[in-house]
Amino acid sequence: MRPNQSQGVKQLLYDARSYANKFHHRFIHTEYLLLGLLKQSNSATVILNDHGYNCRKLSDICKKRCQKGHHDLEENLKLTPRAQYVMALAGEQMLDLGHENMDSRHVLLGLLIEEEGLGGRVLREAGLTSDKVRKFIIDDPIDSSDKLSPDPASTSTKQVSSKPINSLWRMLCRT
Repeated sequence: MRPNQSQGVKQLLYDARSYANKFHHRFIHTEYLLLGLLKQSNSATVILNDHGYNCRKLSDICKKRCQKGHHDLEENLKLTPRAQYVMALAGEQMLDLGHENMDSRHVLLGLLIEEEGLGGRVLREAGLTSDKVRKFIIDDPIDSSDKLSPDPASTSTKQVSSKPINSLWRMLCRT
């Protein structure tokens, strides 16, 4: 019973898995969420580009800071607890902003709010803050370029919002 995820978030998670495999890791870390977010054109990259942030440069910086692991390729990689927390924060931001579906803008906010992960550090070092991105979203509401994918198993976000964050991130990470 997770919030509806846009097609862009689903693609972001798929791309994050690909990056984790590329760097020979068994888990999807926050830096791979950021790389997945920056790989495709989506509502978050539109915001970043519209406000003067170079997505390719951010991606290059992040890739340079990623460390190679020592694991073979795997298909069903899981999110690290920190990456799960980012997704839970994204769900909270979606609800706080009054949106009905989670898209890549919410994941961008989640990355910025989570203070420990490399993905958020790269964004903060570029001058982004969660307050700044939140203001961009509120001041310039764009039609999400993340196409929505209906999920018949999901319930209304009002039911999700009453759950504590620990159970929310568990629900969000079942992708």
